Amino acid sequence: MFRWRFHHDEDAPWQKTVSIVAAKDLNGPSLFARCDYDGDVTPAIVRQLLDVALDNGWPTNPSDAQDFGLTEQRICDCFHNYPRDLSYRGNQFSWYPDTNGGLHFKIKNIGHPKGQLLATNCTLQREDCTEELAIAFIDAAIDLGWKHDRARRDCFWLEEGVCSRVLDGVRNAE
Repeated sequence: MFRWRFHHDEDAPWQKTVSIVAAKDLNGPSLFARCDYDGDVTPAIVRQLLDVALDNGWPTNPSDAQDFGLTEQRICDCFHNYPRDLSYRGNQFSWYPDTNGGLHFKIKNIGHPKGQLLATNCTLQREDCTEELAIAFIDAAIDLGWKHDRARRDCFWLEEGVCSRVLDGVRNAE
């Protein structure tokens, strides 16, 4: 069991902060997550923060009394509900926007965890990050030879020109 608390600064209402502690030891180690986020902080967001923290070694026992933080990217992913899963072309894919080097997508086939990772070579806006765009990138990558179901060590980069055409097509379809 865990307890959580949400708070924000009245001078910066777009910045949301969540702190989580184990219910059995309220003075024990705490998880602290802050993100610029316009929506409501829901129990689902808190659950995702907790799951990610536990998966990354958050110490929940009282003998380790240090606070724990996640990287800014992981916190942002949790607040925006990433990674997201989708069923498409008979496969389960996982996708999320990656801010490393500019906002772009990373997509993998969940059913083939050692399969080739797809990365898009473009800079997106947060509002571009939709399932429709992920599907369009998957289609373009498969057409160009992406091996999502085969064990590969390298990453399949969808070239900038292709990404721009796909992005423009999705934006124009709206």
